[in-house]
Amino acid sequence: MLLAPGAGDQPYWPSWARAIRGECGGVIDHVFDPGWELGTFVPSGRTVVVGGGITAAQVALALARRHSGAVALLMRHAPRVHQFDSDVCWLGEQCLRHFRRTDDMRHRRDILRRVRHRGSMPPDVYRQLRKALTQGTVCMIEAEVERATADPLGRGILLHCAGQPPIPADHVLLATGFDPRRPGGELVDRAVVELDLPVAPCGYPVVDGRLEWGRGLHVTGPLAELEIGPVARNIIGARYAALRLVEAP
Repeated sequence: MLLAPGAGDQPYWPSWARAIRGECGGVIDHVFDPGWELGTFVPSGRTVVVGGGITAAQVALALARRHSGAVALLMRHAPRVHQFDSDVCWLGEQCLRHFRRTDDMRHRRDILRRVRHRGSMPPDVYRQLRKALTQGTVCMIEAEVERATADPLGRGILLHCAGQPPIPADHVLLATGFDPRRPGGELVDRAVVELDLPVAPCGYPVVDGRLEWGRGLHVTGPLAELEIGPVARNIIGARYAALRLVEAP
């Protein structure tokens, strides 16, 4: 059996967004929420896209083509530009050898956190964003949301950031990625308990070189990242996992 759940059903909602979600339902959405689609979203008033990565930039650019000048991209940091989501050395054996040299799963998790280019975008998307900023079809705000409140005038949400006036938004779209917790939900949770499967302190599977977690039970995708490395979640990681699985008896 092969377990290969992705993180697509675990969109990450920041604490400030969770706190106001019930009060302002329909005004704040996550772009990876089930049922939300960019193609059917009709912007009205000012839309603020929250996030600093490729998805945030692409959503902001797409909305600007339909609603020019009324789209803001709110990110905690200046744009981070990387061609891949980790260094190219992870595409081969150079970095993977060092990664596998340690049996300490805490150390491996620390490596994964350090080497991933979270919240980044490739050069071509950055060029498009920079052009939109120059033309004024998108505005960019570099700040971190501390809390959000309903607009007392009933006009959406006010985003409160340190050191500046509240940012008004008629609609907020979160492009904040996925929750880092182990994917697979109740199915994987039950398997861990009932089959006594080994897990690292972070909750992710501890597997052997053949990606076997328990007898006859193999994993791939995010569940295999403590063995495959930072590329486990992309197409390169899928290829590496396939090679391991082919070698499994």
